[in-house]
Amino acid sequence: MLACISATGLRFVLEGSAAMFPMPGIAVQGLSALTACAMLGVIVGLVSIGVTRATYVVEDLFEKLPLHWMWWPALGGVAVGVIGWYAPLTMGVGYGNIAAIVAGSLGVATLAS
Repeated sequence: MLACISATGLRFVLEGSAAMFPMPGIAVQGLSALTACAMLGVIVGLVSIGVTRATYVVEDLFEKLPLHWMWWPALGGVAVGVIGWYAPLTMGVGYGNIAAIVAGSLGVATLAS
């Protein structure tokens, strides 16, 4: 809790109190938009179950490798590096990606990949 309060206070001092990702006002869309958002939430929740299971599968595969466990982080780092080489948007904390999504400059195909 102390770290969160300190970080928020420091951000206000260094960057001001403006929104990190400013966006235009959004008009109320009605019940159909609420229904679509609810369905999207269910879909994303189901996908998250798949991501969690995939993480466990990868952990199990690492345990089957004929390498000492101390090499696992290096192997994971190589995998992350290769992914980052071919898909640079996956690297970093994602603030640039979020800003591009809010601005509408990141295409649907990029988001889906």
